[in-house]
Amino acid sequence: MDPLASCEDCFAHGKPDLCEMIRNCFVQVKDMPSLKKQLIERILLRSDVQFGAIGRFWGFAVVSAQRKSIVRELRDIGVTIHTLEDHVVILKSRYGQSIRTVGHPVFINLPFYGSWFQFDPEKRVWAHLYTYKREGGIGANTKNRSVLKCSNKRGDSYFVVFTSRDNKPSVMRVRKVAAYDIIGRMFESSQAYWIPFKDKGVAIIQRTYLKNIPDLIFNTLVRFKPDEGHIKDTLAFEIDDFELVKEVLSWIRTELVESSEVVKLPGDKDKLHGTPVVTIGELKKDDVFNSRLHSLLLMLKEMGGHTNEQQDHVVISGSKGSAKLYFVERKRSHTEGGTIYVALDVLSDPSKLSELLQMLQHKTGLNSSDMEKVVIQYWPLITPSDLEFLMDCVIKYYNSERAFVPSIINTTERTESLRRWLNEVKTGIAKADPQRVFIVEKALKQSGTPK
Repeated sequence: MDPLASCEDCFAHGKPDLCEMIRNCFVQVKDMPSLKKQLIERILLRSDVQFGAIGRFWGFAVVSAQRKSIVRELRDIGVTIHTLEDHVVILKSRYGQSIRTVGHPVFINLPFYGSWFQFDPEKRVWAHLYTYKREGGIGANTKNRSVLKCSNKRGDSYFVVFTSRDNKPSVMRVRKVAAYDIIGRMFESSQAYWIPFKDKGVAIIQRTYLKNIPDLIFNTLVRFKPDEGHIKDTLAFEIDDFELVKEVLSWIRTELVESSEVVKLPGDKDKLHGTPVVTIGELKKDDVFNSRLHSLLLMLKEMGGHTNEQQDHVVISGSKGSAKLYFVERKRSHTEGGTIYVALDVLSDPSKLSELLQMLQHKTGLNSSDMEKVVIQYWPLITPSDLEFLMDCVIKYYNSERAFVPSIINTTERTESLRRWLNEVKTGIAKADPQRVFIVEKALKQSGTPK
């Protein structure tokens, strides 16, 4: 990999004297007058830094503590320097705002035989594309603006599906770099986890979160790597570069989330593929998770529990003892003694949350409660499935415990959400079982004026 390959756009209007090839390593990218070079060497010598060979380039390397002052001194004498910060600013203007989505379904004729794949923007992987024999060749069902790949004896070829001016779907062959550049603009929102090692001043991101990213993005990220060695199959960064790395990943709709650590839990392959622990602060930055976490804490208070928020976990205390809740990015929760690693999905699933509350009741001695009743009283209405859960509870308790129903539709938000749903049913926007509509209407009438 040419470390300066991602600087083509940056140098479009002329090359600087020096370029930060990787973090803290500066190389000469154009000829300089001997006097300017002597001035550079004089400034470097004051910091015990020498100008010399760095691979096929000529330049110098500094430690992090020296970097800002040396860059400032060199610029003061007229040396032009392209830093990684400058690099991110320039590339943002090209890459930062563009989003591409796939279009409507189409059937296309494919140019030759082979194994065909279609890129899946949600999973960020190449998915097999089923082909059909046609007279004189093969074809496939796909979507307009999709990116395709064909693998055969000649290697891999890349194509973009488009609709011509005469409204006929077709494919256009593109270079691999162009194909991945388009792919990067198609990604669905995702997350990557920043795992800091504060004693070493570095952080890592596992490569599993960076599948199929464009060369421009990958080459830029690699240039942030510090001199220190790092774990296999990860990218390493200086901790202070968090915001810059976060900016770069945002161009491919990848949110960088700070994790406090990686823990090895059952099902994890090894330490590298461990489970990231998401800090409480990071959870609160996300409006949805913040709302669901707040609701969980209200439920625990309703059950007589005391909560104490720490940087990376919440301590739950009851009459029998306490438990620590860590929130982790994995499909299943896990318990180790008084520590519970809670899968983030639990916060969005009423039944799983009820199971968590039941476990905490046994472990810490919280008040005995009907868990579903506790959950529904504080469950936030964020998604359509949240509203479905509310209606399910309204119908269930209207038939079995009618006096409880007003307590779960006693807010303006809930009554307005239910009335909006009823209106959509009546106007034909939504469909629903007549009995379901009847009970919701009755429950609203009997609940009185919302608070």
